Amino acid sequence: MKKTFETAIDHLLSLDKRYVLLLADSDFEKYESVKSKYQHRCINFGIAENNMVTAAAAIAKDGMIPIVYTVGAFLAYRAYESIRDDVCLHNLNVKIVGMGQGVKINNFGPTHHSTEDIAVLRVLPNLTIISPASPLEVVPAFEAAVLHEGPVYFRLGKAFEEEIYSEPPKFQIGKWNVLESGTDITLISTGNIISNVLSAAKKLNESGVSAEVINASTLKPIDKECLINSARKTGKVVTVEEHQVNGGLGGAVSEVLATSDVNARMEMIGFNDTFCMTYGWHRDLLESYGLSAVQIFDRIKVFMQK
Repeated sequence: MKKTFETAIDHLLSLDKRYVLLLADSDFEKYESVKSKYQHRCINFGIAENNMVTAAAAIAKDGMIPIVYTVGAFLAYRAYESIRDDVCLHNLNVKIVGMGQGVKINNFGPTHHSTEDIAVLRVLPNLTIISPASPLEVVPAFEAAVLHEGPVYFRLGKAFEEEIYSEPPKFQIGKWNVLESGTDITLISTGNIISNVLSAAKKLNESGVSAEVINASTLKPIDKECLINSARKTGKVVTVEEHQVNGGLGGAVSEVLATSDVNARMEMIGFNDTFCMTYGWHRDLLESYGLSAVQIFDRIKVFMQK
């Protein structure tokens, strides 16, 4: 996803002189090439995320469209006050791109993990949150983000994400994508972990359980219509996320169901009030916390047997 996004940024800057790229010591492989072409619209702030976001707010006040890009953990947590007070409070047209969603930055420990970013950011008024599931969804999702008037937080993976689409999907902010139709259970996921959910759904279907799989690529605003229709049909909802279940996708889905007239049982799979303390390959981190495809399948089977 990272490489796809950086290639798209290079092209995007050529389309509109209002686009400005702001970095904070980010590992942007093509930065020198982009900088040479758009010198006055590429600014590297170094390790100064708060300053960068505040500067983005000022740039947006002048009618430009700043794209802020660095590791998601340093935006969602370190620059939270600037995102809240400088960008969201004034409803400014700033696009905040956090790279390394979930535990994708696998060998730097919990300080670099974005496992609480959805929870802390979705409470902010005016902020739209987008979380593409695979590389082919990155470009149409980001095109929608830059065309949207107002602040956007864009969750981005890093590398080696499994592709779930055969071609770039249509993307509309606030609309979810039903990847597989089913009648027995609804599986809702966001971000690149959805590939594991699709694998689990395949095993469920092979065992006689008809699983509906939904890509919740917009986390705010949530697609209430899609959620309620699916939950009413199946009566059972499972959310799966590479994030804390408290306040994350699971929290958002439960809020909608709790205030609807749908009678559905629910299970939330993700990090449950714990930091990820495992180091190694990304798949090792997921397996350590019950988020491999097989473990997701097993959790769902237990849930259905209750």
